[in-house]
Amino acid sequence: MEAARSGIEDVTSPDRISQLPNDLLFRILSLIPVSDAMSTSLLSKRWKSVWKMLPTLVYNENSCSNIGSLGFDQFCGRSLQLHEAPLLKTLTLELRKQTDSLDSSIFPNIHSTLLEFSIKSTGYPVYYSTISFPNNLDVFQTLVVLKLQGNICLDVVDSPVCFQSLKSLYLTCVNFENEESFSKLLSACPVLEDLFLQRLCSVGRFLFSISVPSLQRLTYTKEQAYYSNDEAILEITAPSLKHLNIFDRVGVFSFIEDMPKLVEASVRVKLSKNEKLPKVLTSVEHLSLDLYPSMVTSFFSRKLGFVYL
Repeated sequence: MEAARSGIEDVTSPDRISQLPNDLLFRILSLIPVSDAMSTSLLSKRWKSVWKMLPTLVYNENSCSNIGSLGFDQFCGRSLQLHEAPLLKTLTLELRKQTDSLDSSIFPNIHSTLLEFSIKSTGYPVYYSTISFPNNLDVFQTLVVLKLQGNICLDVVDSPVCFQSLKSLYLTCVNFENEESFSKLLSACPVLEDLFLQRLCSVGRFLFSISVPSLQRLTYTKEQAYYSNDEAILEITAPSLKHLNIFDRVGVFSFIEDMPKLVEASVRVKLSKNEKLPKVLTSVEHLSLDLYPSMVTSFFSRKLGFVYL
């Protein structure tokens, strides 16, 4: 009798995992694909809404194998509609195939206050996932960090988007529909402080115009490739810049305004294309130049902290 009663109690008592606090359950669910995390809602009433409150969501197209007949972008959009957390700290999309529905299927379905958004596309190099930010959605108003990487084409010429809270922008080997798309994106970031740009090798002339009064840190480099007619030009208007890192031996650089607040710079360029560059760097306290020592001393008359690479 006692054993039978004990056996019943063992069956009906809640499992230990379900008794864990939500913070620990969130950590557990963050280790598995979102599609699997959603399936836990069928376990019990306790689990029904746990995944909907996750503060971090990572959608990886390579690991979402149990989404049925839905396309990856459709699955992302529908699951984001069900997500109920008031604050979404990080949302990551890792794309394997080209898609043109990010603007329509995913962005409008993000209802949480989103702080960091990362999109990475690793599909076939010829095909790009296009992003135009067509609507001035609330989700873009709260973003603090935006990371775009890989086979993504940005076309924001006619977009009314405004990233009014964006502090950090990372653009890694993404494509731009035209020069205006790049400048339009930056003009939509009124409080941007940190910009990382790794450009693709251009075929012909391409102007990167960086005019951001609030910018404090700029890192500019190029992909590990070479084209004989790569003619990238970088124009910089950043009077608040404090830290500058440039590694591009092909590009041409033009500084429209002085940068009196610049304290640290690391520069690897072809000096014959950028003869005015040393004048811009006269106020820096810490300078790293990938030049011959004789070339450095001929341009600077006062003592600076050099590191020859």
